[in-house]
Amino acid sequence: MAFRVRLRVITMRARSVLYIIACGGRPAGDLPEFVRHPQDHGWNVCVIATPSGMKFLDPGLLASLTGHPVRCEYKRPGEPDVLPLLAAYLSGHGSMINGNAIS
Repeated sequence: MAFRVRLRVITMRARSVLYIIACGGRPAGDLPEFVRHPQDHGWNVCVIATPSGMKFLDPGLLASLTGHPVRCEYKRPGEPDVLPLLAAYLSGHGSMINGNAIS
């Protein structure tokens, strides 16, 4: 599979919620197949995409697979988050800039 990932565990307070962060690049188009792997192991998967990543994926299909909307924009302070609290995240096809922004 072309989608390469790096795992970083954030906290275990949230039960089995995995954020997959899709950056701009052709591998983001492989997410529907990729999402099924962690789901098969009990993870509740949410997808977050950069604006460039949105060009390569189908947000409607991913929302139907995960049960959560694909988030691609920042939320305003005080707005409730549409996604549950995460336990871990995977970031694919990103650069050091993406990694630093996530940190």
